[in-house]
Amino acid sequence: SVNALMAGLSAQCYLTKRKCFLGKVPVISHGGDLPGHSLHISLSQFAFGNTYNGFGVTSSILFRGSRSGGSWYDKHPPCVYAARNKGDMVCDEYPFASTLNGGRLNYENNTVSLMLLPRRESGRQGALLKSFYDDARLSIGQPFVSTAIPVLPSFRMANGRIRLLKINAGR
Repeated sequence: SVNALMAGLSAQCYLTKRKCFLGKVPVISHGGDLPGHSLHISLSQFAFGNTYNGFGVTSSILFRGSRSGGSWYDKHPPCVYAARNKGDMVCDEYPFASTLNGGRLNYENNTVSLMLLPRRESGRQGALLKSFYDDARLSIGQPFVSTAIPVLPSFRMANGRIRLLKINAGR
């Protein structure tokens, strides 16, 4: 599948630091330092995510969008729990709400997955995604690759440079 190929090519770029077959394609990869997000992305890209009918596959090739409004997912499992309890768990949407691939319409088309994740981890992941967009200078409609490789640390690749995603453990 394309998702497995993108994960393999992303890992190759990280591990070799050169001879990267993805070239200058911006890549964000969630690793073991963001375990919930890494698991959610992996499951959803290989047809085990919480999509509308439970059998959808999300994509590793995403297109930058603008922030979608509202919390449309509060009416869909498992996000109903987070909406009612407002505790330590929040609803995570993959593909990200900030992509053209995310949002309610794509969820109803079975290509968005929802999962409850720790609020603390989601805050860090959101900041990391924003720094990726800024570093890659992605504007609306531009493509990028999003993978999850739980055995590696989270990293981003933009303009041919690989950077580890710095996570402030105290946040």
